[in-house]
Amino acid sequence: MSKVLDIRDLEVTFSTDRGPVKAVDQISLEVAPRSVLAVVGESGSGKTVTAKTVLGLLPETAVTQGVVLLANTTGGDANNVLSLSPEQLRAVRGRDVAMVFQEASTALNPVFTVGWQIAEGLRAHDSKISKKAARARAIEMLRKVGIPEPERRVDAYPHQLSGGQKQRVVIAMALSLNPGLIVADEPTTALDVTVQAEILELLR
Repeated sequence: MSKVLDIRDLEVTFSTDRGPVKAVDQISLEVAPRSVLAVVGESGSGKTVTAKTVLGLLPETAVTQGVVLLANTTGGDANNVLSLSPEQLRAVRGRDVAMVFQEASTALNPVFTVGWQIAEGLRAHDSKISKKAARARAIEMLRKVGIPEPERRVDAYPHQLSGGQKQRVVIAMALSLNPGLIVADEPTTALDVTVQAEILELLR
């Protein structure tokens, strides 16, 4: 696998009441396996739109052009995200690519435990996995990302965790299916400097 992501001449335009607005204009980039690529730019320059395009998370008002090739971790041909159906996108997310969102508090569902939310992603991609095995995997992932007392915290709700712990949970969710690519959208913005360093080290 020479590339996990290959974006060629990507354009994203949004339809608005005032007419079309181009959010991304002719972006091309490549990501090699086991590498880190940083996309930098001013607020509103299209970084988040580009990230969401890779996962097929754009709203219906978006019109895209170009190619977004994502490596298939099951060994098949690379998928052009822009041409996948909603069902195909659900299969790709988590397995081939996962996202760590900027605000962990909004990425987590407040009415479910963090363990349930990690396990739900596992069950979505493997209907044969038992609840016991999914819970054990959730505990393993919480331990891997440095959550203290994972056997107890697996039953915690998001509001019972600190900002840094919630971001670690979001990372655990992203890592749980061992995707070929992780897209992180400013994952340390709301955290203090010490926690920022820990989160960046964890992602590496």
